[in-house]
Amino acid sequence: MGRPLLVLLVGLVGHGSLIESQAPAVLSALRTRAFRSLRDIEWDVDPGFHLLLGGTGEGKTSVLEAVYLAATTRSFRTSQLVDCLSFDSQESRTPAGGPEDAEDVSISESSPDSLEELADGRVEHGSDDRSAERASAFEVIVDVTGAQRCRLSVRWERRGGLERRVNDARTSLSDHLARLPVLSWASRDLEVMVGAPELRRQMLDRVVLGCRPHKLSVLSTYRRSLDHKRKLLFSPHQPPEVFESWNRVLAEAAVELIELRSSVASAIDRALSEVVSESDLGKGPIALTYEPNLDPEGGVEGAMETLQEALGRERQRSRALVGPHRDRIEITMGGIPLGRVASAGERKAIGLLLSVAQAKVLQSCGRSPVLLVDDADVEMDKRTLDRVFPQLLGAPQLFATSNRPEAWDGVPRDFTWKVAQGRLEAL
Repeated sequence: MGRPLLVLLVGLVGHGSLIESQAPAVLSALRTRAFRSLRDIEWDVDPGFHLLLGGTGEGKTSVLEAVYLAATTRSFRTSQLVDCLSFDSQESRTPAGGPEDAEDVSISESSPDSLEELADGRVEHGSDDRSAERASAFEVIVDVTGAQRCRLSVRWERRGGLERRVNDARTSLSDHLARLPVLSWASRDLEVMVGAPELRRQMLDRVVLGCRPHKLSVLSTYRRSLDHKRKLLFSPHQPPEVFESWNRVLAEAAVELIELRSSVASAIDRALSEVVSESDLGKGPIALTYEPNLDPEGGVEGAMETLQEALGRERQRSRALVGPHRDRIEITMGGIPLGRVASAGERKAIGLLLSVAQAKVLQSCGRSPVLLVDDADVEMDKRTLDRVFPQLLGAPQLFATSNRPEAWDGVPRDFTWKVAQGRLEAL
């Protein structure tokens, strides 16, 4: 295994040693039923680096997706969980379950899919042209070992939505998220670095929750209050005092959310500079900058005053113009936005190092994550892969997929698996 991930001093941890005194949480078993193209996996795994090899469409990514979904109740591939149903009509094998109330997580200007929406089924009931061929339900179960042993299960049904359980008992989303920290990297995450700011806001929020799952309540409060305010802005006859009450709730949540994001952004920026330097890519300085839309220096009263001053413009435009949902986060190379100067291969390399930086921040909070990396070698030459990938090897558990075995010659690994037709086989 590679060298350990270094510990960072971040504002999210206010006391005590930042070095994990207990064994980090790792996956010890994965079981799936009617999930994607996987063939009812019963997979027992150990800590370390697991390389999953197989051709396109054989199920490699689905294995990582299943782990991620069990840990977070969401998919990193789709916002519609109906897409995760098997096409093998195995509906009778999965026990029934019902939906639960869930909590918000992701705050953005355009209200993209949030963990809350994915968890309670409000955005994944889209039409499916082949719906008659699919199973009616899927189930994913993971066993977790480490500081605390537990079993996480996620079931989704067409008619019932999503049900999550910890040790066979229903629990809050924040409690579920606290059990198995995970970070994923897949091809779609390239957009995090060069796409709309809302994608980077979501990234910061995931790290905030990875460090402090109980802060889900802050994001939930802000999101729900913002939704209420948006509805009011579309109604032209609302009295000013109605907006004042909602702005008060927004101001209180906004100040805390900005502080949380600022701490995470600063820590990721420091870690990213460190890992880019250690990987010796020969590129200009890589930086992550965070610009809050609302100045938190004046505290809640200052935020409240700013929100009230903006109300006239907001009512004219029927849009909420001030708040963390409009924060800007930028990733730059040599001071220039990455999308303007980095090639596809450079973006992939920097994206993987960004995942390492996030892992370092989580470790500094005592929450070392399981890393899930999909097709890490795509669009990267062997030299770049050899420089970047060793940075990931200090994780307590790492799962990576590839369809090019030759790209991994000389890269130390603990276990190698073949994935073919939805089945796993040790190599």
